[in-house]
Amino acid sequence: MYGKKILLCSALSLSLLTVGVPSFASTGHVETQSVAIQSDASTQELVDDYVYSRENKFANSFTRNGITWYLKDIKYSNGWYIGHYQANI
Repeated sequence: MYGKKILLCSALSLSLLTVGVPSFASTGHVETQSVAIQSDASTQELVDDYVYSRENKFANSFTRNGITWYLKDIKYSNGWYIGHYQANI
């Protein structure tokens, strides 16, 4: 009785081990890829620029000298609208 139980438990453990091995092997590969992506993005720097206008009309984005600037915020101060733009350089 005990011999059959031990044999059955051993067989189940072995089958679970062989099924789980491919998933453990693939997780390390996925983590390596995500680290590489993060290191590429961290080489860029966010730079701010401000555009002043009497009217509250600002483009969502514009390109100047090959750099694309994106609108982040608009504030009003002393009769001027101030558009806050950011770019990755």
